[in-house]
Amino acid sequence: MVTEVSDDADLMPAFHRGMAAAANALTTVSDHYDVLVLRARIQRTLAEHQASQGGGLEDLLEKAVFDAQHAMVISPLQPQARREMAQIYRQWGDVLLSRHQDPSRHFGQAVAISETILPRDRDSSYYGDLGLIFSLWADYQDQAGIDSRDNRRKAIAAFSTALQINSQLASVWINVGINWYKRAAQPHAEDPDSDVRQATDAFDRSIAINPERFVPHFYKGRVYTLAAQRVRARGGDPGRDLARALDAYKAGLRITSSMPFLHNEIGLVLLDQASAAWSRGHDPEPLLDEAQQAFEVAINQAPQQGYGHGNIGEMFAQRAWFRRARGDDPSTSVTAAAEALGRAIERIPHETVFWADLGMAYAVQAAYDLEHGRDPQPGLDHALKAIRTALEKDPRDAQSQMYLGETQAIHARLLAKQGQAKPEDFADAEQAFHKAVELDGGNPDIQIAFGQFYRAWAAFQRDIGDDRGAVMSLQRGLDLVDQVLARRPTSPDALVLRASLMLARAQGLAAGVERRKQAAAASQDFTLALAINPLLAKVWQRQAARAEQFAAMP
Repeated sequence: MVTEVSDDADLMPAFHRGMAAAANALTTVSDHYDVLVLRARIQRTLAEHQASQGGGLEDLLEKAVFDAQHAMVISPLQPQARREMAQIYRQWGDVLLSRHQDPSRHFGQAVAISETILPRDRDSSYYGDLGLIFSLWADYQDQAGIDSRDNRRKAIAAFSTALQINSQLASVWINVGINWYKRAAQPHAEDPDSDVRQATDAFDRSIAINPERFVPHFYKGRVYTLAAQRVRARGGDPGRDLARALDAYKAGLRITSSMPFLHNEIGLVLLDQASAAWSRGHDPEPLLDEAQQAFEVAINQAPQQGYGHGNIGEMFAQRAWFRRARGDDPSTSVTAAAEALGRAIERIPHETVFWADLGMAYAVQAAYDLEHGRDPQPGLDHALKAIRTALEKDPRDAQSQMYLGETQAIHARLLAKQGQAKPEDFADAEQAFHKAVELDGGNPDIQIAFGQFYRAWAAFQRDIGDDRGAVMSLQRGLDLVDQVLARRPTSPDALVLRASLMLARAQGLAAGVERRKQAAAASQDFTLALAINPLLAKVWQRQAARAEQFAAMP
């Protein structure tokens, strides 16, 4: 009966047949242990299906709990009813998790019931189920910004015990790998490199046992993407790990080409490759085009899912950033980003990253408009609305905090241009940047954006006669960018930032040896940055010439 309920496209006829058969059996023997457990499982199975379709489930699960409890009273030492009860509460918590509600009480009940099962009845399946409870609980804690380390550790321990009993469980190898991956992905992970290695090994073990499943290839791609991000943050070349991630996703597509999230992940890796290409001075546009094609395949396969539209929006937002960075008008890309992200938000309004990317796109537009004599206020209004929505949904999102700082800085610069700015306008932006650093202090993009903010603040301070404040702001910016260059000495974006800060410092000095020294250092950084990435020349060539001119002055 349970198999029929699970596999039949129309579950209700099978459900009613199963429930009728159980009722007939219980008419004959009202306290039949196995039938009560089976009826609880049938009700839980239908509830699981209805939850996946967006329907209600509380009534079914309450009835399933009643049957499982009845069975436990009949035969307290048998494990089946207790395991079914734990599964019911695990599933209930999983549904609450999908609704962004707190599932902790239900997961706690699932664990408590599992712990009452006698040690003699704890087989590999028991530990696999227990690991899944702790894993889902840790997922909720990660989403809520709660320390998940204890539950993540318990999940890994339970899955590992299952594998000690039976090392041929491909699904358990996948689950333990996922937990190692998720633990490594936390901002303050204790030993992420070790977790990455263990996750990769776990997925390889799963593939060796069952090479026909695409899931381990999918997560293996995610692990390599995470490894690439870590290498990039340390100043290394992420190219090898990004190539491995692409290979993993393509291996998954060879098993099944109809999974949109595999195409989405391929597109996201291509976006990372585009950023890496920019850092090497290569045109990122061809890789952005490839990413767009991958996202469009995902959308064609699942047009009602939001992630393909959101990823298209992220691609256009990234393209807008590149275009502004090289001095081109980003307006067309910003408009396309807003349209795509609007479609994504319509489908998944709670997804923080969509709102954050929308804020980023509008912030890019506002900054370009401010720098080119156009009114930035419409872009600022849209950006602030989107970013504040993102932060309402997840106050611990570092990217959203960074975009808030950038947007507030653009607003402060606008007020300064209008002669209306006050120091506290810049201080508000500084506070947002500090929060972003607290959340993800090793992120070079945050450090560079924060350094650019200090350059703008120093210009304002100098204009109002606060030379001491300008010197301090320039030094803070230099401290930030030096942290990036210590890890990534050839980053063109960091080099032009340091050059611009050094040039601003030189311009604040009287003619003499020290000014020539500062200007010469700026000129050297400009020369190196433009040699690495000539695409920056349109924006920075004039500043580079000025630095060279100051360096040659007596």
